[in-house]
Amino acid sequence: MLKPETFLINLRLILNDFHNPIGEQIWVRENRNFKISPRFITKSVSIDAKKDSEIKNSQRRINMKFKNILICRTDRIGDVLLSTPVISALRKQYPSAAISFLTSRYAAVVLKNNPFLKEIFYIEDNNLLLELKKRKFDLALVLFPEFKVCKTVYLSNIPLRIGPANKWFVPIFLNKPVFQHRSRVEKHEADYNLDLLKPLGIKPEDTETYYVIPEDAKRFVKDWKIKNNISANDRFVIIHPGMKGSALNWPLGYYAELADKLICDKKAKVLLSYGPGEENIIKDLVKLMKETPFVIDKTIDLSLLAGFISEADILFCPSTGILHLAVAVKTRTVSIFSPILVQSKKRWGPYGKGHVVIDPAVNCKEKYKCHKNKCLYYNCMEKITVNTVYDKISGMLKV
Repeated sequence: MLKPETFLINLRLILNDFHNPIGEQIWVRENRNFKISPRFITKSVSIDAKKDSEIKNSQRRINMKFKNILICRTDRIGDVLLSTPVISALRKQYPSAAISFLTSRYAAVVLKNNPFLKEIFYIEDNNLLLELKKRKFDLALVLFPEFKVCKTVYLSNIPLRIGPANKWFVPIFLNKPVFQHRSRVEKHEADYNLDLLKPLGIKPEDTETYYVIPEDAKRFVKDWKIKNNISANDRFVIIHPGMKGSALNWPLGYYAELADKLICDKKAKVLLSYGPGEENIIKDLVKLMKETPFVIDKTIDLSLLAGFISEADILFCPSTGILHLAVAVKTRTVSIFSPILVQSKKRWGPYGKGHVVIDPAVNCKEKYKCHKNKCLYYNCMEKITVNTVYDKISGMLKV
């Protein structure tokens, strides 16, 4: 008996309502087989026997000149920053094309100054579908498949729709799936994004992430440094303890001890940074400290935070989008990561050279989440000592 998603695709093909101008095959996973056919799903092929040919087929080059391209990634700030190499690669390949980005209002801030983008669309907008139809996009690149996003690009009548084939609904809405198993953590998230360009024959050479800091943000930070007597010769360290809860974090007391040690022993100028909703974290952290750090007296927007980070010698933080912001503005980082597979540094660490990542020395077998008190090593993040982090930061600071 066909699964519901298989039935839906067959029905759509029968109704001749599947936008597939390039004549690619439709792939549907059913149990441990793929059902394959250019028009109807009739033939079963073993994954083990045909694995290589499936991958080659899904990555076959498409020789088309695109004029209007839509990139889609609607999750968090770090995820969108790790998508910026895709934008620059598409701009290099299609210099005259108009490139737009569909994202969330929350994450859009990291794209607003991007010189390669024509427009930014928001997944929350009620009139999104109408606006996308008006633009007449000829290519949609869905970097991370969410049901609403995939459905929207399908209903927008975009002829070619590329994305990872790792969700059951992808073959219904996208007609050029690329097989990926991101949960296996075989490479970095940015590399998974770039792999989606292979069907277009694009092999990016410059794969750095980037963020363009507005000039007014740069001026604000320089004036702040002058006001607070921080010169170019000072050791300027930013500690950002907050995160959105997507991974394990360090105890707050450890952050306080580290900041005190940097101020006292290294005579560093330490700034505690934070994002919206993290004000109380900083208040609690300051109460735990013996020394006096710098704290901005109001919540600043991301462009100002990027300006501060770009002026720092080192950013220290957990696994958070701010880590990727630091990498994008070319500031060196020291970060701590959970040993859990899907949270690990291999997939979510800083994307580039010159950064230090520390994770606990435990043989963690968990793939998806921490089982806390049920785990033999909990709380493993406490095994990363303050002295270990201090030594790493000290080795990267000015002499």
